[in-house]
Amino acid sequence: MAFHKAERKKGKLRLMIYGGPGFGKTFSSILIASGMGNNIGLIGTERGSEELYGDIASYQVSNITPPYDPQKFIEELNDAEKQKFDVVIIDSFSHAWMGEGGVLDIHNAFSKSQKNPFSAWKDATPFQNKLMDRILSYPGHIICCVRAKTGYTVGNDNKITKKTTLDPIQRPGTEYEFRIVFEMSDDHYATAVKDIGIFGSTPFVPTKETGKKILDWLETGSSIEELPMSQNQSEEIRNMKEKIDCTPVQGKLIADWFKTLNFDQAQKVIVRLREADIFTFSDYESLREELKND
Repeated sequence: MAFHKAERKKGKLRLMIYGGPGFGKTFSSILIASGMGNNIGLIGTERGSEELYGDIASYQVSNITPPYDPQKFIEELNDAEKQKFDVVIIDSFSHAWMGEGGVLDIHNAFSKSQKNPFSAWKDATPFQNKLMDRILSYPGHIICCVRAKTGYTVGNDNKITKKTTLDPIQRPGTEYEFRIVFEMSDDHYATAVKDIGIFGSTPFVPTKETGKKILDWLETGSSIEELPMSQNQSEEIRNMKEKIDCTPVQGKLIADWFKTLNFDQAQKVIVRLREADIFTFSDYESLREELKND
């Protein structure tokens, strides 16, 4: 692989907002999303509380109920992609980790059959990685609300004077996967603990303008359609090759064509393969023409 000149590309938001209960994660995420697009989807696990803010923005809701198997979140994101949501909010992303049926439960189930419980992570970690890969490959913007452990500041009279946000409730290090990370305080202020250079360290109240500000930054650069197919996309296409029903010669033509796809084209191919029970050579020909005319 050769070196090439670095060039900034247009991108899609991957934002993590974490904080304690009532700190404003959901409210802030909806406001930010409303500044980034008109077609907003919310994948909810908070038993309907996500619908309380329908008066501040227009958005569609799909609720996940226990068990919170990571595959359920993946299926919701697949459906969101079909509906072409500009922005998808996952509230709460913590449930995929610590909720009933989440990754921690999956680890516990595997650990029962092993002498060393730590060894069970080799079986449980792929569930987390597959969900994270799906979040990163989604063609629109993603905002993940994450619960956090809560601390307390105590005054001289031994009374609680302030609640504070501690660690997010997700796999340690998950914040590295996100472009921006906001920590919420109990007075509904956000602090950018991971930034793209536009917020600084001063706490602020997230608004619709926050979303517009992020979008302006993301839209500066070359089009994402110019990006090559990602490794995750390439692996997903390979994993669905058993759906392709054709002769060996035709299969070689299809495989060679896959290698020429850019990021945007690859995502459309992935959606088509997911929907198909069988992908024939005539399906390939019609899809190739369709992408030519886009």
